Parts: sequence; C-alpha cells; structure tokens
Amino acid sequence: MPPRMHPPTPIVGKTSPPEKQVFARIERQLDSEHIVLHSLRTFDHLKKPIAEADFVVVGPFGIFVIEVKGDYTCKNGVWNYADDITKHESPLEQASGSMYAIKTRLSTIMSEAGKADLFNAISFGCGFVSTVRDLPGGLIEIPADLFLGPGRFLSEPD
Repeated sequence: MPPRMHPPTPIVGKTSPPEKQVFARIERQLDSEHIVLHSLRTFDHLKKPIAEADFVVVGPFGIFVIEVKGDYTCKNGVWNYADDITKHESPLEQASGSMYAIKTRLSTIMSEAGKADLFNAISFGCGFVSTVRDLPGGLIEIPADLFLGPGRFLSEPD
C-alpha cells in the first residue's frame, strides 16, 4: 500500500513540476508505514515568521524534511532559480530551517502532553532534491549525502 499523502494529490496551481515529480516518486516508493505532508507551512522558524516544507516524511525511522528545486545556479552563496527567485539561503538551509521549526513545535506539544521521552526518541533529518541539475563541483555548503540530483533521481528504479 502507498503512503498516506496529505494532501492526496499535488496542489493545483501551486505545485511546481519538480515537486510533482517528487510527489509521484514518493507515492510509488514509500509504503503505508509513512505519512507524507506536502507543502507544510511552519510557524516556529528561527529566521522567518512563516516557512514552507516542500515534503515532510514521517515514518518508522523518524521525520525527514525535503526541499525540492528544479533548475538553479549558485554563485558566491547566492542561489538563483528558474522562476527568477534569488535567495541567500541554500535549499538545504531551507529544509533545515523547516525541520527545526517542526522539531520545536513537536517538542512543545509532546512536552506539554508529558511525552518528552517519546519525543527524544524521534530522529530528524533533511535533504535537498533537484530534478534538473546535479550539485556543482566544489559546493561545500551541501554535503553530497544530503542531496539527490537528476543523475540518481531519474536513474534509480522505482
């Protein structure tokens, strides 16, 4: 059985083509032990009042946040995307910020419910997926093991 996807389909008019590709891939590859939240707004971000996690995967091994990009370039720490957006925050920093916002909110909720021990047993992680471009050589701000580029994304079997 596939994972429980929320929402059950990509959001019409909001979901980018790369996110649609990743949505479909996650839906095919994960099983019913996973809950996948797409386009989750987070409010406990350290740097912004509101942020968005492209995908939050909740499963038996913990909670993993994924930031998805299509085409991009990075020069001197400035990230430029195909939709004419420029950021000084890498996709991995975006995913990490959302992960920590989720972790902060969940910690508060679970502590108030007397479940702090259970919270401490949850593993958290984050990563970056690009369906168009592999990491440029020498880019040290994103470790290769936290990145899935088109070379692996498109070649790995479902």
